[in-house]
Amino acid sequence: MLVQVFLRALFILSIMSLYTGLSANHAYAKYGDVDVFEWFKKPMPELPLANQEAFEKATKPVEEVPHNDEALAYSMRIKNTWQKDGGVGAQNTLFGKKLFLNVSSFVGKPTVYGRSRIDIEAKNLDEDLTAKQWYIGYVVEQGNTIEGFIDHSDNRIESLMIVTRHDYSYYLRSLVLVNGSKIIMVKYYVPIENFLQQAVMQEMVLSSFSLTNIKERERGEMLSHKLRDIAQVKYPSGWKVFANSRDGKEVTIANIREVVKEVGWTGQKLVESSMEGKVYVMVTPRVEGEDHNEILEEYKRKVESEGIFFGSEIPDETKFQYTKQVSSATTKIHKGTYSKNTQADYELWVSVMTAGKYNYFMLLLTPTRNEEFMNWAVNTQSYKVMLKELVLLN
Repeated sequence: MLVQVFLRALFILSIMSLYTGLSANHAYAKYGDVDVFEWFKKPMPELPLANQEAFEKATKPVEEVPHNDEALAYSMRIKNTWQKDGGVGAQNTLFGKKLFLNVSSFVGKPTVYGRSRIDIEAKNLDEDLTAKQWYIGYVVEQGNTIEGFIDHSDNRIESLMIVTRHDYSYYLRSLVLVNGSKIIMVKYYVPIENFLQQAVMQEMVLSSFSLTNIKERERGEMLSHKLRDIAQVKYPSGWKVFANSRDGKEVTIANIREVVKEVGWTGQKLVESSMEGKVYVMVTPRVEGEDHNEILEEYKRKVESEGIFFGSEIPDETKFQYTKQVSSATTKIHKGTYSKNTQADYELWVSVMTAGKYNYFMLLLTPTRNEEFMNWAVNTQSYKVMLKELVLLN
């Protein structure tokens, strides 16, 4: 009885959120002063789960290597009465311009409220992102509102939301995993009206899902740029070096996105470029007794002459990894403004590192996580790699 009361209360809250979420989506697309990550701090409902023996008795094992791709190999348990679906509902789907490959689909018995189903989908992960970073970008672009979220690890997250599919409303619980260069989504739909009877099974089935062939993360190619004989900066191959100082001790490396806007009758392409973010690196001689705060103030004055201005500091718990060659290092994150684009909000990630006779300064200018989340995620992940893989030659 207590279980039914709990689930009924949760069910009512879910119905309410379905309608309030429709008006919230507009606000969700523009977070204002609320950090986008705060929107994802929503605990999953704690369901009174069945014991493992009862769960295994009510389910059957499934183990596959879809499309003969070891990165997609998985095992899970589904309800005994469910069948594999190879019909229309199991076709490949589009997310923006990215094609999701259908891996497998399973369906329950039809009801007047719709049919419970599981869709397993996958796509190539083009950037070096965590499961959480990728999924937040996915949700923001889709315009959905989540009801619950669990960040299990860098490679595994879980979420809960209400969606409409073929004119029916569903409670959708999703598992998102990163394996090698793949993103894998396991989506379990339950008609809202059947939620009381199926919520526990939904959670336990997703918990049973596991990848059977774990692959290492595949990072993209890194290029190198030398700052004289002092240091070597490594950066993603899609970025471009576009400015250098005369003495060779400074460099600006930009994340440039190129989009084909038009193809003429001769086949000539009109390409439009935009700067998604940039990293500024500088090396200066070390002054005995100078601390990082003093060095940072000096660098701030330098970049302000380039139209980059520091605002208030943003609290952050990121644990940065630096090249092992530095003796000390500090990174801070600030709100920022950029004189060349005053219509956008920016973040400034700034690091000061000391080693031997030199100080090393690395600054990231990126649109904020609230302004352009996916660009922010790509830029900040690249920046972390550049900090870690900076090579000191002297």
